Amino acid sequence: MKLGTKLTLIYLLIITLSLLILGALVTSLLESHFVYDAGENLTAEARSISALLARDQRLNATNIGPAIKKVSENLKVRISVISLDGEVIADSEIKPSLIPNQAGEPEFGEALKSGKGKAIRRSQVLGKEMLFVAIPLDEESQVQGVMRLAIPLSQVESSFSHIREIGALSTVAAAIVATILGLLFVRSITKPIEEMTSMAEQIAAGDLSPRTSLTNRDEVGKLAESLNVMADQLSARMKALIDSQRRRQLLIDHMTDGVIMTSSRGSIIITNPAALELLSLRADQLVGRPLLEIIASDELAKAIDMAAKRDIVVDCTFPYGPHRQVLRADVLAIKEDEDESFLMVLHDITKEHALDRMRRDFIANFSHELKTPITGLTLLSETLSDAIRENREEAAYFAEVIRDEATRLASFVEQLMDMAKLDSDNVRAAFEHISVNEAIEEVIQYCEPLANKKGLELEVEMPASLLIVDGDRGQLRMLFQNLIENAIKYTARGKVSVHVQQSKGWIEVTIADTGIGIAKQDLPRIFERFFRADKARSRATGGSGLGLSIVSKIVENHNGKVKVESKFGESSSFRVLLPVADIADGGEPILKTERPTA
Repeated sequence: MKLGTKLTLIYLLIITLSLLILGALVTSLLESHFVYDAGENLTAEARSISALLARDQRLNATNIGPAIKKVSENLKVRISVISLDGEVIADSEIKPSLIPNQAGEPEFGEALKSGKGKAIRRSQVLGKEMLFVAIPLDEESQVQGVMRLAIPLSQVESSFSHIREIGALSTVAAAIVATILGLLFVRSITKPIEEMTSMAEQIAAGDLSPRTSLTNRDEVGKLAESLNVMADQLSARMKALIDSQRRRQLLIDHMTDGVIMTSSRGSIIITNPAALELLSLRADQLVGRPLLEIIASDELAKAIDMAAKRDIVVDCTFPYGPHRQVLRADVLAIKEDEDESFLMVLHDITKEHALDRMRRDFIANFSHELKTPITGLTLLSETLSDAIRENREEAAYFAEVIRDEATRLASFVEQLMDMAKLDSDNVRAAFEHISVNEAIEEVIQYCEPLANKKGLELEVEMPASLLIVDGDRGQLRMLFQNLIENAIKYTARGKVSVHVQQSKGWIEVTIADTGIGIAKQDLPRIFERFFRADKARSRATGGSGLGLSIVSKIVENHNGKVKVESKFGESSSFRVLLPVADIADGGEPILKTERPTA
């Protein structure tokens, strides 16, 4: 129930009760006044009648009845004459013999006692409420009896009924006026309260724009003014808070690292796009779910537990997803009162982890690759010094072996230097329009003696038109030389073919052989540094495990692709795709016809 309705009902109830009580009180007083006046009038009439009867010497106990009856008809009152012992001597309306003794009636006794008696009671003879007034009858200063006058009480009430009607109408009119004034008064109180209530509800719902227009200087007006000030302050604080949250959200959303916040129960409550990308999930798949259900990692669970106990930032590393990403999480416990949440910053360190592994492998392989020829050179040099004195033919053999090992070591160091150059940031600085035809022709001229020495056929098929790419001449020569030399080294008989063509914006160079092939399980790793599919054969042919990794790096630097197909024990085919150069600007390709010596 609204406040206005409550106040109205309470006000109406108070007004109604007050008017009812006031009306009853006024009516009672007026009624008493009318009864009193009627009694006084009857007393006066009784004294007049008593005086009149006392002056008439002809009246006696025998003929007083007709006299009072005549007076009764004129005054319209009932008149009785009663002896001192209570017997009715005469009555204007009833035969005295029918009236019982009146000695016990209150007005009779009071008249004899105090000179005037009055009573309102039910008449035993007439059976209705009557107003009785009695006075003593004196004769020669001696009380001879009592005269009593009576009128029905209804006669008094009939005179009062008009007054009562007027009083009732006045009460109703007063109630109506009071109700109207009360409603206006209640409205003057409830209207500003309703306005402020509506304003408070809108503020509670999040709308901080409403303001009250009250200008009263009373307590309600001061409350309205305070409410406006409070709304202004709340609006300013909310704006500052929203701005702060927006800036913080923008910061979180644009962080390159993943951010996740969980509740004390471990459910995710905040995340950012970087975290969704790292975990390959949508927001609806992440928010609200337990973190350790999504990332089932014992390392992460231990880090969260340690962060909660030690109140420090704890980092951990763990694999995630089917591709075995390596993620690092920095975990911090945030404690507010009795609540505790956890903030995690996720980093994808898959590349760093791979580089670290590659670095370790590089150091191990580099140490091994250097240790073997150095040890061999040391032993061979010692053997050679002895053989020079004893057997010159053996000395010549050992000298040749030392030269081969030194050449192999020099080749290995040269490949390391090439790899270092290819890893530098400015490898594309010297790119020009290069003819693939020219680069392959140079490599073919260099490798023909190697193929002829092993009795292999070196087959080349190239179009007559120039095939131009944007690249580095030295790198492209290194790319094709590594692939063709490998094909020759690992082919015992048959042929090595080089096929060049242009198709759909790409220059495609395919180098195939009929050699030993590559095992299926080794194909995914052949471009890794220092990886050798058959270590025994690689060592026999002088392989270091760097050639194909150099090929892969050069192709990557030229925005190309390299693919391999192989049947173990039968053949291998390497296909290199390089993007065709855009020479619409009129640039000329670099044509150089050097004849490298074998």
